[in-house]
Amino acid sequence: MLFKRRDNELGKGYQDGEFIFRQGEMATCLYIILEGQVELITGGDAPLLLDVLGKDDMFGAISLFDGLPRPVSARARGSARVLTMDKKIFMQRLDDDPSLTYRILENMALRTRRYIDELVSLKRSLACDALAEQMVGRPADNGETPCDQHIPFLSNEIP
Repeated sequence: MLFKRRDNELGKGYQDGEFIFRQGEMATCLYIILEGQVELITGGDAPLLLDVLGKDDMFGAISLFDGLPRPVSARARGSARVLTMDKKIFMQRLDDDPSLTYRILENMALRTRRYIDELVSLKRSLACDALAEQMVGRPADNGETPCDQHIPFLSNEIP
């Protein structure tokens, strides 16, 4: 738990599908989910679901740190209650409580690791599909399927 609180006294309620923020907006605050779930999505007419966050997850901090527009949109999945923390208060909390800084970094690191695992899996799948398409009608040299063979651009061989 990032903050001690009584859930029913804090935050704003959102209904299913209601946007908390939209991709491209400038950030002035971050958010912590008190109840329910929040979807992180990207894209306009055909949104792509990137992640589903739940109770005690923090989101929206990236744009506070880099000063760039929000890279994704966030919307409620079902009903959700979300706490908003503006940048000034957030930075003060980080100064006041080093353990909070650690918990936030730990949370961000775990999420980043999960995203990297998903990206690697996706790249392998796409590379396998492309390789298989190129080899249609031609068997692999040693009887392996195309995806069983060494694919250098998916390893650490890239400079």
